[in-house]
Amino acid sequence: TVNIAAVVLTFVSSTCDAGEASVLSAVQLLWVNLIMDTLAALATERPTPDLLNRPPEPRSAPLVSRTMCKFIAGQALLQVAVNLSLLFYGPYLFGFDDEIVAVQKATMRTIVFTSFVFMQVFNQINCRRIDNGLNPFKGMFQNPAFVTITAFIVVTQILLVTYGGAVFGTEPLTVTEWLVSVLIGLLAIPWGTIIRLLPLE
Repeated sequence: TVNIAAVVLTFVSSTCDAGEASVLSAVQLLWVNLIMDTLAALATERPTPDLLNRPPEPRSAPLVSRTMCKFIAGQALLQVAVNLSLLFYGPYLFGFDDEIVAVQKATMRTIVFTSFVFMQVFNQINCRRIDNGLNPFKGMFQNPAFVTITAFIVVTQILLVTYGGAVFGTEPLTVTEWLVSVLIGLLAIPWGTIIRLLPLE
């Protein structure tokens, strides 16, 4: 999901915004990939009674099931649509000037980056279940590793945005901008429920 969304965001923002680099810098993409490829991999779920009682998958079963493909495509669509809308229409939402100045543009890109990261954080909660169960939070707090790693990601993101501007190309955000970024990220949860309710046929 994150790789599909990141590639589309990078390509579209680079080609549509003349004279500007991608909305996500190389260092920001490195952090996002660290979140999903390394940290998320450490937050594995323990076997549950439901899982242990399930019959084994046949040898012919694909590694990525159709249900998983549905989740990946659906969340990637949400992330691309929301973040591109935020990039191009966000200045009006936050009341920036018509002729957006450099600091405001950097702030807008920081909001997109932060929203993108929070979408990964909340989608990580969705990914705890690869079936069509509607409660992604079930048993979450019984997994200390998952909670700890998720908290670490959130705290690190706050520190990177607030103090890492020289390296990550970010601007400190106001409380309102942080709140908007978190709420945008939170969209991944209800959207995940909608995806689960969609039939495969």
